[in-house]
Amino acid sequence: MLLAIFSAFAISLLTCFLVIFSGWTSMGTHFQQSDLLARQAAHVRPTPRIGGLPLAASVVLVSVLIGSGLLDYHSAIILFSALPVFLVGLREDMYRDVSSRARYGAAILSGLLALSLLGFWIDRGAPDWFGALMAFAPIGIALTVFTTASYSHAFNLIDGLNGLCSGTSILIASGLAVVAMQSGHPEFVPLLMIIAAGLGGFFLWNFPFGRIFLGDAGAYSIGHILSWIGVALIATTTDVSPWAIMLIFFWPLADTLFAIYRRITSGQPIDQPDRMHFHQLVMRALQMTILGRNAKERANPLATLALLPLIGTTVATGVVFWNNDAAAGMALAIYAMLFVGLHRGLRIAARQMRLRLARRSARS
Repeated sequence: MLLAIFSAFAISLLTCFLVIFSGWTSMGTHFQQSDLLARQAAHVRPTPRIGGLPLAASVVLVSVLIGSGLLDYHSAIILFSALPVFLVGLREDMYRDVSSRARYGAAILSGLLALSLLGFWIDRGAPDWFGALMAFAPIGIALTVFTTASYSHAFNLIDGLNGLCSGTSILIASGLAVVAMQSGHPEFVPLLMIIAAGLGGFFLWNFPFGRIFLGDAGAYSIGHILSWIGVALIATTTDVSPWAIMLIFFWPLADTLFAIYRRITSGQPIDQPDRMHFHQLVMRALQMTILGRNAKERANPLATLALLPLIGTTVATGVVFWNNDAAAGMALAIYAMLFVGLHRGLRIAARQMRLRLARRSARS
């Protein structure tokens, strides 16, 4: 397996280099320029968003040519089922002509493909009444597909800061690998380690300077694969706590759910981008308090450095409580309250800082 891990890292590192320093970077240059004008933009120079392509090349080539004997049936099916969402995401990355609803629909299609080939879904949960609902096939299937598609979308939403999505994905893949070993399912570890290694090679180009981003193809696909491995761990053993798996995925889940709540309560469409994601608030806080308002290029990677330890904490908590429903559920509730509290605190602080700067500017 060490050869497969090293190969995934090296292929990803090399193919990202080729994408960045070849003619590929000129493809869609006008789209890259328009990305800088988007409300949610957090970078300052045109950047290719097709990092999913070298990452896919790394994972698929290693899985087929080197790790074919390492991957079990379930892992191979989960990898294959990402094809619809990868292709639709790649189309959006290159031509910017696929709506968010169509991309979410592709994530649902990939989820349905995975479910039909694997033959299982999340059919239990805590408390008992919720577990009974999930055991009822129509409800369990619908919620499983909806949840995994939402996770795919959630990974895309955090692909804004240099290294944030790739770093988060490495932490989540590593956490799932530990849970797989603890629960007696080491067959999922090779694919998780190959993905983590491929992300590692990509990360060196994505952080700290943001030379390339995962884009929709990369973020949606990684979200799909990791979330379905989580489903497989829950469905194939009664020891793994669903709440612990949610803890491992806490950060993209919390950011997406709170974004939906925020937009609904403000009367905006839920697919309308804004600048109120947690990582964007942290970045602006660094600009206003330490670095200066025009220091976006430095604030971007520093915000990622500030967030990754928090994300790692929730992943580690899920690993520790992997087979304890009560403790994992309580930790999930505590982290959710902390997330909302910190988010609102950052918004209030940013508003007050803007008022101070405005008063200072008026006096001068």
